[in-house]
Amino acid sequence: MKVSFTLCAFLGLIFCSSSGHSQTNFNYTKDFNNILARTNDKNDTWFYDKLIQRFNEDDLTMTDQEVLALLIGFTDNKNYDPYGSLTEEREIYELNDVGKHKEGLERGLKFLEKNPLNVKTLIEVAWSYHKSDDEITADKYIARSRRIFKAMEYSSQGDQAIFALGPADGQLYITKYLSKKLGTTMGSGEDKDGNFLDFLEAVSKDGQTTQLSFVIEHAIHKVFPEGELEKLEKQIKKEEKKNKKRAKKSETISE
Repeated sequence: MKVSFTLCAFLGLIFCSSSGHSQTNFNYTKDFNNILARTNDKNDTWFYDKLIQRFNEDDLTMTDQEVLALLIGFTDNKNYDPYGSLTEEREIYELNDVGKHKEGLERGLKFLEKNPLNVKTLIEVAWSYHKSDDEITADKYIARSRRIFKAMEYSSQGDQAIFALGPADGQLYITKYLSKKLGTTMGSGEDKDGNFLDFLEAVSKDGQTTQLSFVIEHAIHKVFPEGELEKLEKQIKKEEKKNKKRAKKSETISE
């Protein structure tokens, strides 16, 4: 059954709630690099150019696993800039927020040319089309954003963190896909393998809270190229040791 964009998408039920949790054998630490290699292999069915073509053509035969592979493949794309993209995402949103839907649509479509998997912009473009009464095209962009959220859901199993392409995607996953509110508890840390995680709290309508984790190790490495992050961590630990020594010395003097 086709979901009504007008009734569901912008009456607080943008995705009419998610389906049941999908089970998968995906493990970020074990599988990320292997999948990334496949998306760079022109002879592989998961070659990035093949997958993005299918995605942009709204190929309904694409599985959640293939969309996840597409997301992973984009992390190696020259246009992948998870933190730099936040400014453009926010400006497109603000144009729509003040009623400048035509300008928002133009900016959004241009941004998607190089960032076709930016879920926030897909939603904003859908909203712009919705405001211009083009429900068919609006439905298309909402469907694309939903496919990304479903792939994110697919990536999680048991205590596995949810794969997120960018640092803001976890919040959108909670509010747009799960139709829940963001709680006040949030933070960051690492999993047992040292992968960087964002922690967010989801609050249901009846007040029940759920703690969710989103793995964005790939986004961190985009900001800190190989070797630089380790160098920064060593510098931080070195400064911490110095500060502890100074604190002990200060205590000795005061005594």
